[in-house]
Amino acid sequence: MTPPPQTDIPRSPFTSQTRIRVPRKKTPPEVAVVNEDGCTGCEACIIFCPVDCIDKIMGETPNAPTGIVRIYEPTCIGCKLCVKACPWDAIDMYKTDPATGTAARA
Repeated sequence: MTPPPQTDIPRSPFTSQTRIRVPRKKTPPEVAVVNEDGCTGCEACIIFCPVDCIDKIMGETPNAPTGIVRIYEPTCIGCKLCVKACPWDAIDMYKTDPATGTAARA
């Protein structure tokens, strides 16, 4: 007996394509912020984020015809993996505002 084609296998009800953003336990001293002028939308940073807080925003910009990435700052843990992964140096670390848990931009 042959196994059914992959498309006929029912999907587990416990898997989801929806991202669940869980609040951090502690506020990190710094969070990552994308420099929109430097981002090319290559998505190199997305696969390295351990908390899945980086999304791609579709829409044309001068440097990124397919869109740029956005970091959801309240979920960012400040691990700097995205900074190291970005080939364009388009991600910077900013000190965290303790009141909001997001970057304190000067």
